[in-house]
Amino acid sequence: MSNSPPGLLDTNVLIYALTRDAQGDDCRAFLQRVQSGELHVVLTGMVVHEFAYAVGRYVKQMSRADIGDYLISFMALPAVELDDESLIDAVRIWSRTPGLGFVDVHLAVRGSRENIPVFTKNVRHFDAFDVDIPDPLANYTP
Repeated sequence: MSNSPPGLLDTNVLIYALTRDAQGDDCRAFLQRVQSGELHVVLTGMVVHEFAYAVGRYVKQMSRADIGDYLISFMALPAVELDDESLIDAVRIWSRTPGLGFVDVHLAVRGSRENIPVFTKNVRHFDAFDVDIPDPLANYTP
């Protein structure tokens, strides 16, 4: 187990680890060290979003469910620290809800979890969630 502080993980490491080139070899070796607990990383919501959006351009055969499984298994590693614990639930919901954007799911999960409103004009994107969506926004009072 590493005693050094965790570093921030960039999206490209997760994507390259799924490819078959020199960068892929390096990234897979790095992630194996994370998996073993030798190294610790911080995974941010921005990286999760970027991965969910971009990985399909590099690994065409990955479905939304495959992407979700990959992210959830990575987030579950003891050496992976999340900057927001609602990310796991957001990925689970996003991966099985075609047509729903990751950012909307993440906002809904976090708003529901923390009992705070989500300010949006895309109210219909949040119909399936138990979250307060003030409408109209201009009339909102805390």
